[in-house]
Amino acid sequence: KCQHIQGISNGYITHADWESFRLRGNFIKTLKYYMHVGFQFYYTLKATYFVFQTQNAKNTFKKRSKLDEKKLFVVANAFDLGLRDYFKNKGTQFQIDKSEISIFCPGAGHTHKGFQFIPKIASELKKISQKKFKFILTLPLDSILWNSIEEESLRLGVSSYIFNFGPYKYTDLKNLLHESNIVFVPSLLETFSASYLEAMCAKKKLVVADKSFSREVCRDYATYINPKEAKNTAKIFSKLFCDYIISKEELQKADTILDNYGNQEYRFIKIKELIKNLTAK
Repeated sequence: KCQHIQGISNGYITHADWESFRLRGNFIKTLKYYMHVGFQFYYTLKATYFVFQTQNAKNTFKKRSKLDEKKLFVVANAFDLGLRDYFKNKGTQFQIDKSEISIFCPGAGHTHKGFQFIPKIASELKKISQKKFKFILTLPLDSILWNSIEEESLRLGVSSYIFNFGPYKYTDLKNLLHESNIVFVPSLLETFSASYLEAMCAKKKLVVADKSFSREVCRDYATYINPKEAKNTAKIFSKLFCDYIISKEELQKADTILDNYGNQEYRFIKIKELIKNLTAK
């Protein structure tokens, strides 16, 4: 009977489209998961108030649920201030011209993250680029997704262009970002990926899937692609290989976005204030 203030960051509940569901597998698997999410959605509605990380998630959930605007709130995700400070005084001088371009692809082993499209992108990129490159993934080494990516890479002859670092500790992130030239987040379903802000903190070029949730966060800082269109994505990467050091204008865009979201302490304070205000009612 007490008030329930519920945070929702499950993109399938709030704003997934049919394309996202189809990534779960064949029609039967898709249908089963669709029913599973429907079950989750039904029980989600039993809460009193709802907190989202983005306006996109809030607005879509509002349309689906028909709930009163007064019950819905947004407290955005945040970034680690220490990560921003680490890269703040480095400028871009450490981004020297490497013989091999490193494309960092952070994320877990879920099909909606879009990593399964990387072998085809690498295959097309190999045909048109003279530069050496490598996609650095962070998937569990024994995951079904990584096994399928390995098989596809072998079939297409691009195994040497794709490396799986494996799941990383947050303490490894600085080095992984430091050693990379480009950050690639091909996810077709996110609520708010911290990887977007982390790439900005590290002053790296950011390539993301062209979806409403990514545009809300990344604005005009990122380069937008459709990871399912391998040829077009490869062309975009080929252009970035010639100019992967971000400009002063891009640095300003990143700073503006980061200032807008704030760090984890700021996020905690916002949530605490929201709880106080709601319970006072």
